[in-house]
Amino acid sequence: MSVEAVGESLGRRYRIVEVIAMGGLGTVYKAVDTRLQRLVALKVRPIVPDDESRQRFLQEARVLANLGHPNIVQIYDVGEVGDLLYLAVEYVEGRTLRQIMVDSARLNLDYVIDIVVQVSIALGYAHRRGIIHRDIKPENIMVSTDGRVLVLDFGLAIAPGESTVTNAGTIVGTIAYMSPEQLRGNPVDARSDIFSLGLVFYELLTGRRAFSTETLPILIRSVIDQVPASPRSIEQTIPAAIDEIVMKLLAKAPEDRFQTIDQFLTALSAAKRLLSEEQKLSATSGDRGTSSPHESGQAHESHLAVGEPSPTSGEGNTSATPQSAPAAIRHPIVSWLVSGMVVVVLGAVALIRHSLAIATLAVMCGMMALYFLYNLHRHRSKQVQLAADVSSNAAVPPLPLIRHSTFENSEAPTVEFLPYGSSSADAPETLKIAQDLYDQYKTLFAQSRSGADIPEDVRRRLEEFDAIWDHLTTSARHD
Repeated sequence: MSVEAVGESLGRRYRIVEVIAMGGLGTVYKAVDTRLQRLVALKVRPIVPDDESRQRFLQEARVLANLGHPNIVQIYDVGEVGDLLYLAVEYVEGRTLRQIMVDSARLNLDYVIDIVVQVSIALGYAHRRGIIHRDIKPENIMVSTDGRVLVLDFGLAIAPGESTVTNAGTIVGTIAYMSPEQLRGNPVDARSDIFSLGLVFYELLTGRRAFSTETLPILIRSVIDQVPASPRSIEQTIPAAIDEIVMKLLAKAPEDRFQTIDQFLTALSAAKRLLSEEQKLSATSGDRGTSSPHESGQAHESHLAVGEPSPTSGEGNTSATPQSAPAAIRHPIVSWLVSGMVVVVLGAVALIRHSLAIATLAVMCGMMALYFLYNLHRHRSKQVQLAADVSSNAAVPPLPLIRHSTFENSEAPTVEFLPYGSSSADAPETLKIAQDLYDQYKTLFAQSRSGADIPEDVRRRLEEFDAIWDHLTTSARHD
């Protein structure tokens, strides 16, 4: 089958919709399973006599059939039609990691860590079942439109009870993402996948491969013998803790790496906690104005590295800052001391004079002082906290801006969402839901204006949605 096969059917069940990818080992199509009425990714390749790829194809199917995990692509069917082998797997709307890296100059660290964590969880799940992937690379990692990361292509995987297909001493996989022991043709275990994961992590952080040369022999020698430049030496905003983790992933000897995915995830979690603490420390030091320029630079570097927006200060901003808290609370404390001294003096006079009236006066003064000073202290503490919330980097971000235009001719109204930050992940979940609902609304609205036959209940929902949307756009802050 080829590009010309689009529109044809395979085995009277799968109707080819479009070509997803083509390679030397076959073609991947987007297809419709006409029996179950769902989209599938259909891997198709010709049957070649005495070719180990047929056994590898079936082995991939058996491996996937025993892996049920949200971060691993799901298998639906495997079979033969004429001189073709096919494998039907879950169709995922999204892009491969390679496509994402090509489109983005540099990825946000939080986004990178999220991808690596999801891949690690999938690998850990497979490793606990004795399955080694052996071909972890950006092309075999998919990020769906809803943010789910999936590991693809278990064609080179080895599993308990399965033959390795590959002869001893034979190299299989992608050279640039292989472990040293894999390149030597030695037996591999889960630590080989951990090395490959480190190469992907490295490339996501720096935008370039750890080992990149023009000739294959030099590339192989580099992977086996050379230690790559640290990610931090290439991109200085990468935190030192993350840099150390990546370099441990890329240790030449398997015993020097993380021995399991769980060990790696534990170290990564500890590094994230450390970064979070450094952010809080840098924010506190910056507010007090006591950090040196060198320390401030380090704190600012760490702050930007974890993907948070850099702090900005508007001209003429006169709001109180967190360092004003001690000054705001100092006066109530002095007042407490003065009031206490007055009560003590009155009590002493009452004892000396043996006067019940003066003693009563002292008690009343003390109770009144306690009441008024307590309320004053609480009021000022609230003011300090409010000022701190406004000026702190961790303050609640402003409402998203919404630009709303009126209906024009037969077109649906247009709305432009300006979310909280540069990443769509920064937007609140309700805003994402509103965007999805509005996209559906626009489609239905266009159909209704074009005279399409829309059920009465859907038309009524359109009118209700229009009223709700109008209320939303007029009540939210917009320009």
